[in-house]
Amino acid sequence: MPLFFIFSVYFYKARSGKETLVNGFKHLVIPYLITSLLIILLCISAQEFGLAKDKFIGFIMSNGGWPNELYGANLPYIGPIWFLLALFWCKFFYALLKQITSKSLFASFIISTLAFIIGNYIINLPFGILTGFGGLVFYAMGDYWRNRIKGPIDNIHLIVGIIIWAFCVWKSHLELATFDCKHYPFNMVAAFIGTYCTYLIAQKTPAFIRPLMCWIGKNTLLILY
Repeated sequence: MPLFFIFSVYFYKARSGKETLVNGFKHLVIPYLITSLLIILLCISAQEFGLAKDKFIGFIMSNGGWPNELYGANLPYIGPIWFLLALFWCKFFYALLKQITSKSLFASFIISTLAFIIGNYIINLPFGILTGFGGLVFYAMGDYWRNRIKGPIDNIHLIVGIIIWAFCVWKSHLELATFDCKHYPFNMVAAFIGTYCTYLIAQKTPAFIRPLMCWIGKNTLLILY
């Protein structure tokens, strides 16, 4: 999931807070609303009223993980579309943050850390607001990569990063939807290096495979469902 946040800003055209809000509502919030409504209507049409209720709660909380995100409650989940609202808020928050401070990467790390702590130990917030805050650090990484890292990462740092990445794949996990991040903040380094290595591999993809990969990328959610 961090890969999507990192690449979302890496290939993103900078906009003002207002433009980000309008554009995000059109491309992220509206698909979220339509998909959620269809899911609930399908449950009702199948006379699965209990499931429809669960999906409605999941829609309100924009919950993509397992039923433990609202502290002290058994919260149903709505599935992978939670990512749409999380990315919407993340884009908007980051646009505002960039206007406030030049230390956006450091500020995003602090804000995301607080979001992980609040979401994991205190309470979740409705409509993906807190997961949007949690994704800020990954969004800031993509922005830093695009604007500050002008050339390839040197071999020493890349090797160290790959070792950390391999360790986290083997012994750790990172779940933004559930605010669960073991071995924090090493997972943050692993998330960036994993994304960077994916980018390097994509550059070497044979030309005849790229159209298929682009089609899969554009239809990821449809394929997942």
